[in-house]
Amino acid sequence: MIMIEDTQLYAIKLTIQIALISTCIVSVIGMGIGYILATKKIKFKIILDIIITLPLILPPTVIGYYLLVLFGKHGFVGKILFNISGYSILFTKEACVLTSCIITLPLMIKSAEIAFKSIDKKLIKFSHMLGYSELTILFKIILPLSKNGLLSGIALSFCRSIGEFGASMMISGNIPGKTNTIPITIYALVMNGELGKAHTLVIIITLITIVSLYSIRMLENQFHEQ
Repeated sequence: MIMIEDTQLYAIKLTIQIALISTCIVSVIGMGIGYILATKKIKFKIILDIIITLPLILPPTVIGYYLLVLFGKHGFVGKILFNISGYSILFTKEACVLTSCIITLPLMIKSAEIAFKSIDKKLIKFSHMLGYSELTILFKIILPLSKNGLLSGIALSFCRSIGEFGASMMISGNIPGKTNTIPITIYALVMNGELGKAHTLVIIITLITIVSLYSIRMLENQFHEQ
């Protein structure tokens, strides 16, 4: 019989909670930015693309360091926030969500951009000629036609959030019952030589990821059949 301690159970709940919240946030922001990149002419688009891609390329610890410098009590954003409210985001659940959003946003943006670019531009022009508004075209044509690509982006963002470790460790730490996600807890257990407990969490996080990907694929298939 597998025994899961309260700290490990908390890690499971926290990880799923963070993944759900951050995925909702990056889905909206990512679709918006992806749509703009796919349909609008933007100056310095190459530079913007590099900035967006950086979190995918740089080591997570480097991203964590930048966030630590930026949101620390003496950082540009952190100092303003602390002076106004006396609140510091470091080593909180909010820090976990922030990190997850930064790490996963590029995945959503890239997926959305590719999905929107795959739509036949002639269809959009024809819709304009028929007098449809931008919003009508967006919700009735663009989003339905790009749903599979968008769902893939959502799935990748969720699964990436589930596995986030390096950057989160930098700005949220490993505080039992507060910021200990599954990956961070696994690392702590291995360092303490508690391999049996770590093994249980490894299986759990693997199953969560597989179920998530499978659910998205099934949803994509249902949309494709419609």
